Amino acid sequence: MDNNYLQYNGTNIIDSIGSKSIFEKDKLGCIGKCSSNDNCHGINIQNPQCENNLNYSECLNLNLSAGIGIGMGIDMGIDIGNGQNNITPENLTKYNCKILTNINDTNYVLGSENNTSYIKNNYGNKINNMTLNKSYYLKIGNKYLSIDYKLGQLFLTSKNNIDLASMFKFNSNGNIIDAKSNKCIQTNGRYLILADCIQDNISQEFIYENKLNTIRPLSNTPDNILCLSLSPEENIVMEECEFDNNLNQSIEFESESESESESELENFNSNSNSNSNSNSDFDSIKNINFCSNPVYRTIITIILCGIIIYFIWYLCRKKYKDDINNISISTPF
Repeated sequence: MDNNYLQYNGTNIIDSIGSKSIFEKDKLGCIGKCSSNDNCHGINIQNPQCENNLNYSECLNLNLSAGIGIGMGIDMGIDIGNGQNNITPENLTKYNCKILTNINDTNYVLGSENNTSYIKNNYGNKINNMTLNKSYYLKIGNKYLSIDYKLGQLFLTSKNNIDLASMFKFNSNGNIIDAKSNKCIQTNGRYLILADCIQDNISQEFIYENKLNTIRPLSNTPDNILCLSLSPEENIVMEECEFDNNLNQSIEFESESESESESELENFNSNSNSNSNSNSDFDSIKNINFCSNPVYRTIITIILCGIIIYFIWYLCRKKYKDDINNISISTPF
């Protein structure tokens, strides 16, 4: 199989209840049916019900104990009622291939040990729906992706602080470009490095798939399905994709404007706290009992005494003037 499909091991992607099923002797036959059908966005492949672990008769008796009908159809994940599927005993030894025709963000992705799902790249690549050449911060597990110079190479690493993070752009070729240096991320064994962008260099081409929000190299093969991962040492490496629990592989995007908004919110909260502290200081001033303070009490006592003395002096002076005037009026010239 070529790398025109995104592979999901142990998963069952549901796009509609009445998806059409076909039966093939191997997985390549199922994938071939989808590849030749323009309306096929992907395909779920369920392993045969009867494999080598049981002989044919035992398996047949086990699965058909209730007779061929709806009960068996439900067990196999097949819609019997729509008239599209012919259930026969020999189909128990074939791969059940369910055609997917409506791949979008609303699909259910369920765990299923007997299933493998394949989505055509052009339907599973979220880069197709992104604003290309816009700069983004990338996060895995609350760690920001960044660039560090080590051993003569620029390696993709992780940082706790957004101030130390790098910003990245995407283009229609699947390149992930460091916004500062305009160099492309490139696979280098288990690690990822920055290198000069080269047209049609498959080691620099990635897919941001829309089911588990992982970034995968376009060079993935069915036997080597790798995703960008946050290692226990908090390095960014290529590791086998986790389909059940991909917390250390799920990518989050954060644009510069969103970061500025968060920064503004933090500043607002900081200012609010400052204002709150100022109000608290003002409240504390209001709550001071000045009369209990000996310094303030002394100053107020001096001011009051001064006012009383001035008032007594004013009254005495006024009485003295009145007496002088009275004497002057009563004495003739």
